[in-house]
Amino acid sequence: MTVYLDIVFFENLFMNFCILYCASIFSNKKNSLYRIFIGATLGALYYIAILLPQTYFLSYSICKIILSILIVLISFKFTDIYSFVHDLLKFILISFVFGGVMYGLYYFVFNKLTIPYYPIKLIFFGAITMVILLKISIYKIRCNLEYRKITYSVEISLNKKVKIIKGFLDTGNSLKDPITSKPILLVNYNTIKEILPSEICRVCESNLNNLGNLSKETERRVRILPYISVGNQNGLMLGYKMDKVTIYLTKEENIVLNNALIGINTTNLNNENSFDALLSIELLELQRGKRVWEECNLKG
Repeated sequence: MTVYLDIVFFENLFMNFCILYCASIFSNKKNSLYRIFIGATLGALYYIAILLPQTYFLSYSICKIILSILIVLISFKFTDIYSFVHDLLKFILISFVFGGVMYGLYYFVFNKLTIPYYPIKLIFFGAITMVILLKISIYKIRCNLEYRKITYSVEISLNKKVKIIKGFLDTGNSLKDPITSKPILLVNYNTIKEILPSEICRVCESNLNNLGNLSKETERRVRILPYISVGNQNGLMLGYKMDKVTIYLTKEENIVLNNALIGINTTNLNNENSFDALLSIELLELQRGKRVWEECNLKG
């Protein structure tokens, strides 16, 4: 088989650049594209070298380890040994993942398990696929990190009455509006009954009876929410639309939900009464998730 070294060189240069660029995104650092290009060039030259009989000894594992270290030192600015080891491991991880993506695409397109070479078009589509997967992964990781805090102050407003309660982030809370499919804040009845209309209080205290005696304004805000819990596979809960719900994430940031539907729980959410409401990650992501995704794109 005839091998054109110039084509092999440029294909490997492009592939190495994609791998280093993805590693740069994953490390969440602002790295120079010039440094990444130099590192990719070194990797491409190494691949050419191991094809030649005179320098075949460079294909030994120890040489590959040394090369990986050199590429990372060239491509990413060295700050300390801890960051360097992290960058090296990320580079190796991205290389393996990229190789797996390329192998999968090659098998999908050509239906062959043996790979004589990677066409440049396949490398291009593999790079796009890799970047998309990486963006999604970073988004999920960052969202989970940002939601490590488990308790938040929540302000509920209704008819100019305001109640501030403590909300607990429950990853298992999947209560949603059956019509809009939007996540719902679950609140203890006893905590907010002072701001609820008296007719809603009567419904809650009578186990959802008296629903037929509501005024038109109150009835417009009411919704019956089906739910599943331990020991109750077909539960029903009263939902009520509040004027506004504000979730205070930090001192500088909060989430404002206008006309927010809440679920009113008539039993205690926890025995210690350490919180008054249950939030879900989906509820926090209604407005915050978009910002996190935009930040990932800007830094990428």
